[in-house]
Amino acid sequence: MLKTVLATAALAATVTAASAADPRFCASYATAAVRQARLAHEVPSCAPGAIGTRWSLDYGVHYGWCITASFPAAESERDLRTRYLRSCRR
Repeated sequence: MLKTVLATAALAATVTAASAADPRFCASYATAAVRQARLAHEVPSCAPGAIGTRWSLDYGVHYGWCITASFPAAESERDLRTRYLRSCRR
């Protein structure tokens, strides 16, 4: 029983580590996220929808989330911000 629990915990740790994004990628991701958030807050037509942590001006918020997220999740989040900015600036 103990061996099963330990094996399961080891497998979960491996899966979690494999799904976390790369620190260099996350540094770039967080920098871009802050730039996108700043733009959203500065453009009057975008500001009303720029709420929540997705639009935080805090680099650490974006980096901290990214480092625990999968690469596809981080890419999806960046794409969501990009699409919103394109739509609200028309």
